[in-house]
Amino acid sequence: MKTNLKFIAAIITVAALSWAFTSSNVCNEMEYFVTGTTTTMSHCDGKGKPQGVSNSKVVKVYNSGDTVVADIESQFLDDKGKEQSKGTVHYRCHKGKLYLDLRELMNQSGQKQQEGKDVTVKLEGNIIEYSPDMVAGQTLPDAIMTMSMYTDGQLFSTSIIKMTNRKVEAKENKTVGAGTYECFKISCDTEFSMMIGGMKIPGMARKSIDWLSFKAGTVRTESYKGDKLQSYSELTAFKKP
Repeated sequence: MKTNLKFIAAIITVAALSWAFTSSNVCNEMEYFVTGTTTTMSHCDGKGKPQGVSNSKVVKVYNSGDTVVADIESQFLDDKGKEQSKGTVHYRCHKGKLYLDLRELMNQSGQKQQEGKDVTVKLEGNIIEYSPDMVAGQTLPDAIMTMSMYTDGQLFSTSIIKMTNRKVEAKENKTVGAGTYECFKISCDTEFSMMIGGMKIPGMARKSIDWLSFKAGTVRTESYKGDKLQSYSELTAFKKP
């Protein structure tokens, strides 16, 4: 279960990074849609002990019709500096809104690690968008991600992440290692469940709070079990070429 929790944490972190970037003007004006831009998110447990880092780099930005696409390479390293996952996701901006297929996040964070000889993975998930017109008190649509693993053609396990009660709490400034940013504060309930061979494994429920900046993406995210802080991630570097 410990490995699965790290896998889920990586997905949520990358998802949070991705959803943040929207614009009320032109997609090309987004700072994250600039080739060569790099970010670093540092991950810690609830007591502040380092757990690893996520590094991302925009490797290509191009137009596909009236949509701007950014190809972004991401890498997750554990607290010992060992690579746990890597891959490329494609963020799409259309008329000032960002669209992300959650199946790409599942593919990056889990599929390549799980697949092997006689093992295949099926991914399902929402396409999520963030509008630049969010206001405090606004509720956002739920999201769900599913990863089904097959061995020799037979279903072996199914992992499901549900994100519910998503709400814009406020608009405020947030100071982190990379600087101070104007952010939307967004809360969400996240539930992870898993089935193996028809048997349900005890799940995990957490509440998360994210601070999302139009300039730098997610600058901080906190995960709670009840009222106790379990872990947090913070933007410690944001660099444009």
